[in-house]
Amino acid sequence: MHEKDDKMITDLDKGSWRRLVRRSGRAFSLLEIMAVVVIMGLLVGAVAVSVRGYISTAKRRRVEQDLIGLENQIHTFWMAKGRYPTTEEGLGILTVETEGYVPSIKVVSDDPWSHPYQYVLQADIGENRGEPFLITCLGSDGEWGGEGTATDITHVEARDRAAKGQ
Repeated sequence: MHEKDDKMITDLDKGSWRRLVRRSGRAFSLLEIMAVVVIMGLLVGAVAVSVRGYISTAKRRRVEQDLIGLENQIHTFWMAKGRYPTTEEGLGILTVETEGYVPSIKVVSDDPWSHPYQYVLQADIGENRGEPFLITCLGSDGEWGGEGTATDITHVEARDRAAKGQ
């Protein structure tokens, strides 16, 4: 009886093995492949939408840090020279060594959208909004005004957000 059971198991194993070999040789159908491609596309799309939000937030935070850094450089210039840079001199003067002033930055970088930061000495245009100067990032469109990622950001707004811990 013991030999018969062994023979039955061996026969069963051979039959199972043949069925397994036959199935593993089968290819995927076009419908199965298309379903996988659609699912992968949906996942990639969801990730792309999520990442885009993080990228725009990171760009805005970089702008805020740049503006605060530029504001500090302008105050350093004022302490060394006894005046603020004129609108004509712009932010570029912060990179030039002059009598009594040694710059701590080599280059004034552009904003994350590759537009230069705008600097205006309020006295040069006959205005004073509570600040002697105004540094502005024009946002993603590089033009004054705008909404969303194209919103202009000033050094005053950046400083206020940093003070609130935002």
